[in-house]
Amino acid sequence: MSISLEEVVGEHRREIGGIIHEDTIGKGIEEISQAVVTVSTDKEGAFREAIRALVRKYRAPRTTYATLGSNERGKRLMVALFDEEDGWV
Repeated sequence: MSISLEEVVGEHRREIGGIIHEDTIGKGIEEISQAVVTVSTDKEGAFREAIRALVRKYRAPRTTYATLGSNERGKRLMVALFDEEDGWV
């Protein structure tokens, strides 16, 4: 299994008075800040447990881009786990 995290800082992100602000309305995913978590494995059970553990610790993602880049089977598994663990759907 492989799990990686990539922090992407959007071009519209700025700090004002110690608070981070970012205007994301109308912006493409390539332009906004995000944490990209990649989970890959050949074992479905391990994949499910990894996603379940991430959701239990950090909650399900709240953006429409949450499963971008996933294959269809992985996307279906994640959406089901998001709903099961956090009521995402």
